[in-house]
Amino acid sequence: MYEWIIFYLLRAGSGNNWFQLPTNPVKAIRLIKQRGNKPVTQYDLGEFRLIGKKIGQYFINHLGIGLQAEVQKEIENIPIKKLLAMLKMEFVTFIIAYFKVLLDYQLSSLEVCVNGEFTTYNNVWFIIISNGPNYQGEFKVTTNANATNGELNMTIVHSINRFQLFMVMFFNMAEKHLSAVINTIACESISITSKKPSIIHADGDVVGETPVSISIRKSRVALIK
Repeated sequence: MYEWIIFYLLRAGSGNNWFQLPTNPVKAIRLIKQRGNKPVTQYDLGEFRLIGKKIGQYFINHLGIGLQAEVQKEIENIPIKKLLAMLKMEFVTFIIAYFKVLLDYQLSSLEVCVNGEFTTYNNVWFIIISNGPNYQGEFKVTTNANATNGELNMTIVHSINRFQLFMVMFFNMAEKHLSAVINTIACESISITSKKPSIIHADGDVVGETPVSISIRKSRVALIK
């Protein structure tokens, strides 16, 4: 058995929050060779388990529940998604999907258990569990999250109207005016249940519906960034 398996990630898709490489393959390979001499860092992973699934799955960046997951699902159905990606206009795809979902989105109540303590949140727009810095539009969801500190950061946005949500997402007014209804909690384990199933996405892929349990897996993967 091999103690270490070394592999490199080439740019694919439009997100690439962790590995920013040039789109030109030759330049990307040159940069990979340069990075290959850097020391390896141990990073945490988030693990989530859906009801009825015996095996957990992992995410490295973030997991979203509610509106953000619905938006991610809608993005995949936008016909001009690939064209906008080629033009480096992915933000337009996000805006189209966001407003399409927002018009008819129904708020939900979620019961959240953080490190063994239960809290019910009403009129929830979305929950994001982050393993690293996370941005949604102009909203700085978790700027202090760190994938090496052994904790996840959970952000809950609830009890605001559509106009306020718009201001949060596109003008980043959260810290100044809405701190009471935007809660961020550092934790190691979370479970989320709801009367009405809410869609979940992990690192941009729709993976199922609530209920779900999430936990941190410390120093789970070694990466060179």
